[in-house]
Amino acid sequence: MYQGQTARARGTVGSMEVVEVSRGPVHRYAGLGNVLFTLYWGSPEASVLDDRVAWWEQMARTHGGGGLFVVVAADASGHLPDADFRAKSRAQAQRFSESLLFSGCLIEGDGLSQSLLRTFLRGLSVAVPQRVETAFFAQVPEATEWVAERARPYGGPEPEALARALESLRDR
Repeated sequence: MYQGQTARARGTVGSMEVVEVSRGPVHRYAGLGNVLFTLYWGSPEASVLDDRVAWWEQMARTHGGGGLFVVVAADASGHLPDADFRAKSRAQAQRFSESLLFSGCLIEGDGLSQSLLRTFLRGLSVAVPQRVETAFFAQVPEATEWVAERARPYGGPEPEALARALESLRDR
């Protein structure tokens, strides 16, 4: 089972450092201020979610609160995360409920499958009450504006820094 390759690569974006948390064949996790980027090109094993824990605990001590910036790349495989991944993700959200304040999800692509996925997830977030403010986007500018607006009160990055960090994280 793939356990993820944990690294601590750093790169400066604006006045904040991008900290690589984990990298695998179909995922990449990196932090910028109080925002954890979770980029997916496919559906990773649930075990990679463990790679986020230490970063999140440190962020919560430093900032008091933050959020997720989930990015599903336009060229991602068509597979959704399995039941184990979803269960572990829910358990982490519950564990960090005091410091997890928002989740912005950028599902890139203009195809029918991406549009349907965004629509389905928006509907699900309305039908099932969410403790964490959640939104879904198709374009980077709208997503970075939304994430920055929610991260800012806790010392988070500006939209431009989020966009630059995202571009720097895209290489596999």
